[in-house]
Amino acid sequence: MKTYKSLIFNKITIIVILFFSYTSGNAQQIITGRILEKENGTALQFVTITDHENKIVSTSNHLGYFKISNSGVYRVSKTGYQTKTVDLKSDNVIIQLELNPDRLNEVIVNAYQLPLELKKANTTIDIISSKDLERSNTTSPIQVLNHVPGVFMQSGALNTNKISIRGIGSRNLYGTSKIRAYFQDIPLTSGNGETTIEDFEISALSRFEIIKGAGSSIYGAGLGGTIHLTPEHAYLNQTSAETDIAIGSFGLVKSVLNLNHGTDKNSYKLIYSNTESDGYRDNNAYNRQTFTINTNHYLSNKDDLSIIASYVDLNAFIPSSLNEDAYNNNPKSAAFTWAQAQGYEDAQRGIFGASWNHQYHDNLKQTTSIFTSLKKAYEPRPFDILTENTWAFGVRSRFLGRWKNLITH
Repeated sequence: MKTYKSLIFNKITIIVILFFSYTSGNAQQIITGRILEKENGTALQFVTITDHENKIVSTSNHLGYFKISNSGVYRVSKTGYQTKTVDLKSDNVIIQLELNPDRLNEVIVNAYQLPLELKKANTTIDIISSKDLERSNTTSPIQVLNHVPGVFMQSGALNTNKISIRGIGSRNLYGTSKIRAYFQDIPLTSGNGETTIEDFEISALSRFEIIKGAGSSIYGAGLGGTIHLTPEHAYLNQTSAETDIAIGSFGLVKSVLNLNHGTDKNSYKLIYSNTESDGYRDNNAYNRQTFTINTNHYLSNKDDLSIIASYVDLNAFIPSSLNEDAYNNNPKSAAFTWAQAQGYEDAQRGIFGASWNHQYHDNLKQTTSIFTSLKKAYEPRPFDILTENTWAFGVRSRFLGRWKNLITH
């Protein structure tokens, strides 16, 4: 009797073991991830993921998130981007797609803090892409900005510029006012309303987003509009070092060192640049050094962290403006008083910021930013000496979402 019971017990045990072995071996492994644009980290929607039979197994949503049921090798494709083959084995994977220059792709903007197709934007937004920046003068953004309708940048020298959007800001005598600017999520507009964007190294930027009119009010009070600078990201799972030297007229020499390193979920970019010029006019020498650091960390499927730092050391002489007679007779001369005083600007400017994004829902996220900025300037002028030593600190946290879509889920 005992032998019979033991046989039954052993058979049941074997059946249970085989059952769990079978179910565990055939259990589906849910893999989630996110698809981003390789250049600037913009989330890509409607990206199709197909298996070896060319069957669509998943499509990314408007935040770039996707979900598949099994691990394996898949093809990731989207119109306007290069198709990529990936081996998906682990959860919370980040996939970067590179633009295909031979095909037209839809433009995704972040002007509303959530990724949005440009054609669906309800305000006027102009995009200056990385290709536009590469084709332009890399010493100053004046060339690319003046190609944008309604935007005009005046430049007296490399260190004296003024931007107006649809005429707003044109009556300001010096510098840019009534226009707000952001470097990713860090405000560049000072407490007195002045905005300076020409200090940033163009090689560290992937694009400009220029929002005109009342639609820019989501960033605060700015009558003319808002200029949003997007930093260039280092590529994941790649390490590279690049150097670039540009030589121009009037003693212009610009050198750039670009270091990049990326792992599965972290990217690091360091850019150093040095620009020197004797200038076209008298008392017009210019020297600027910049350091830019941009790191991105994808902590989980719902959390990511970005850290940005920029430091500028500027020493530039100021020739100032000429009257009509002086301009016609000797346009290379500096204004008499500025030449006698040898007026110049010696300034050090820096910003540092960290932004944390948490996705509560497909249509609701929280963005929290901590940032600080400093400026130390000394400017001896013919009529006085301007000194400035400022330090600012700020914290901002926002909930961003699409309420209509949120309440339908």
